[in-house]
Amino acid sequence: MFTTIKERSAQMTKAILGISFLIGMSASVSATEYRLFVNDTTACRSAGVTGSVCLVPLGATTASTVTAAPSVATTPTTSAPSNTGDCVVTAWNPCATGTPGNATPPVTSAPSTPSTTVAPPPASSAYVPSGSVSSGDLNFGSGGRDATGNTYPVTVSNDTTAFPFSVAAGNHLGSVSVITTSTPFPTDGTGVRVWWSTTAGGTPLSSSCAANIGRTGKLYWDQTGKLGYGCAIPNTKATLYLNLKSCKSSTADVTCSDKSASPGSPASLYIAGSKSRR
Repeated sequence: MFTTIKERSAQMTKAILGISFLIGMSASVSATEYRLFVNDTTACRSAGVTGSVCLVPLGATTASTVTAAPSVATTPTTSAPSNTGDCVVTAWNPCATGTPGNATPPVTSAPSTPSTTVAPPPASSAYVPSGSVSSGDLNFGSGGRDATGNTYPVTVSNDTTAFPFSVAAGNHLGSVSVITTSTPFPTDGTGVRVWWSTTAGGTPLSSSCAANIGRTGKLYWDQTGKLGYGCAIPNTKATLYLNLKSCKSSTADVTCSDKSASPGSPASLYIAGSKSRR
């Protein structure tokens, strides 16, 4: 109790001294206005005065005896990026908020195209020849360099191989022989056809100028008109063609052009030519 009374007496003493100081200051400087702060240490400290009771000029402090409660910083809540396409733009850019790249661009599907069903071509049992004709480099005619008895390896396939057959006018006749090699011949019904024509892969010169030799055979040609068998070759300087082709067809089909024909397997063969005079 004594301590409390003593503290209050001290405060009153300070207040009286402050008032006396204020009266003295007002008498000396009448143009300056002052403010008295009692039990306001914060206001006195801001004015550069120690203690809780002070007299300071107006404008020397803006402190207030009312202290606002400190503000509590709040952390903004960031929602997870949406993957439902709610950031819709005409060209892809990240959303305006959030980390760039977190937003998922809207998924747009291409306009549907009406489906069109194309009917397959009607099935046909008829074999349509491929029409592919390759040029060979062997020449077994009377004017050719290979009609001398030499043997050459060839591969006969479903594509026609057309060898040039040069004709030199004169009393020439000869033959073309086809035989198998050590490579097994196809056993799926493949047979070899041979025929002479005026164009590569063209129609035979005559019925005697085409043959189904199967897998081996010898065909004769004659431009003298005296042999009496074989292919009659015109005795005029020209270039004809000797055609070879494999297929699976009837025995009567000598050019693999029958409707019932089907592609044959490649066959490895030897071919040789001969030429004589009569």
